[in-house]
Amino acid sequence: MNSQRGDAVNQLKSDYKFCESIIKKHSKSFHYAFSNLNTQDRNAVYAIYAFCRMADDAVDNAETHTEKVQNLDQLSKDLNSFKNNNIPDNPVWRALEDVNNKYNISFDMMFKQLDGQKMDINFKQPETLIDLEDYSSYVAGSVGVLLLPIICNGNIETRVNSALDLGIAMQYTNVLRDI
Repeated sequence: MNSQRGDAVNQLKSDYKFCESIIKKHSKSFHYAFSNLNTQDRNAVYAIYAFCRMADDAVDNAETHTEKVQNLDQLSKDLNSFKNNNIPDNPVWRALEDVNNKYNISFDMMFKQLDGQKMDINFKQPETLIDLEDYSSYVAGSVGVLLLPIICNGNIETRVNSALDLGIAMQYTNVLRDI
């Protein structure tokens, strides 16, 4: 292996380790649930989780409304750059580039994740189960669909609704845990 390729492989391993550290820190149960996948699939899940955590933190870790909006705007710009093969120099984006090359992840669902985080900026308590389901489809259903090409064999299109439902169910579980 030539030196340049070796450096790239080592960088990617480091990027995936960074993504794994994020899931270990923020979701022990999610980390445990996917830890028995093969290395490629496991790393892909870690990278998807790290992106979603980045989106969540863009809002949750900001102190002002303006900062929340600016953080999400920057993340949206980074996602647009990523979509156009201009990869931001960040471990999560570099890992996601590898994931996208292997699994063809859904940019629509990545943008949907960001839209869900925008809902958190001016959060309005869902008044009905339908409102909660709609919100959950953005912040968690999108995750289910993003993971689908990684954890699913066969025709992905026929499983999208199930993946959305699984994500929504996981969000309901989070809400119930918080209550």
